[in-house]
Amino acid sequence: MVAAQAATSGRFSQVDICVLCWARTGTLDELEAQPNVSLRYFHARNLIHALPFCLGILRRHRYELVLSSNTYINAVCSILRKLRWLKADTLISRESTIIFDRNFGWKGRAIRALYRLYGNQDLIVCQTERMRRSVDENTAGRLNDKLKVISNPVDVAAIRAVAAAPLPAAVSQRLQARPHIVWCGRMIDVKNPMLAIDTLARLRGQFGLIMIGDGPLLPAVQDYASSLSLSEDVIFTGKLDNPFPYMAAAAKGLLTSRKEGFPNVVNEMLACGIGQVVVTDCAGDLDRYRCVHITPHDADALARALGVPTGEDLPARRDHDRREFLRTADVFLDAMLDRARVAAEAVAR
Repeated sequence: MVAAQAATSGRFSQVDICVLCWARTGTLDELEAQPNVSLRYFHARNLIHALPFCLGILRRHRYELVLSSNTYINAVCSILRKLRWLKADTLISRESTIIFDRNFGWKGRAIRALYRLYGNQDLIVCQTERMRRSVDENTAGRLNDKLKVISNPVDVAAIRAVAAAPLPAAVSQRLQARPHIVWCGRMIDVKNPMLAIDTLARLRGQFGLIMIGDGPLLPAVQDYASSLSLSEDVIFTGKLDNPFPYMAAAAKGLLTSRKEGFPNVVNEMLACGIGQVVVTDCAGDLDRYRCVHITPHDADALARALGVPTGEDLPARRDHDRREFLRTADVFLDAMLDRARVAAEAVAR
């Protein structure tokens, strides 16, 4: 979204997108329809293999703005700028998770060490105040002046347009039979999909559940639903290029993650018209939403919140949240550039 906005904003003559991945998936292909956008795939298994390609690209050009959103790349860009290898008028890093609160095993020490290379950025964007505090505390306040909270963007117009696509007839019939809750995410431990099944078990007969996503835990989650005689109550969609029609058809949203930087799926559910989203206490700033209900990581608590009828003021609460928190890509880009400019002026003074 940010790259597309940068390409069409008139501010930048050229936008280079460097993609760290093993193979091209096609997800970003439509960006190349813009005449001033270039996609540069590293075709690498990991950062070490990608680093030579990354260094070569960064050294060949002088950029007005460099933006990255991966801890490894953030650290590399920061140290390269200090060494004058990276020539960037403005360098912005975005934090993608509450990294110090997650257990990365033996990799954790290496990841934490990367923050010692931070400091040559003009701005470090945190998605929530909780994330900002975590980075600030774990870097002993060294980056305090550069850490700013800017909430995530979401392309509301695009989501609403594709959310109108028809669902398969068999799915529509099941959704008409009773209200459904929608869950969306990768089937991995940090997303805690088993908790969604446990929650549905407490709501047996009241709701069905749509689970959107794929991942290594999918077979285990399907087996677990079967063991609780819930197979007919759950629609497993797998990975979807367009999950939004399913969200638009759901009565409520559910998020069961253990930890999140910020769950952008909440904004996507709101954009689709869902009026109540029940979430575990997995990220900061969720308490600012009026139609988001935060609970402990407990199936009984989640079920109680989902089972409560929505109030008469729901449309007003939903509209308030849309106005307040559904930040578009142009606003996000402007906010980053403005904060970076203010921070640079403060350093100059």
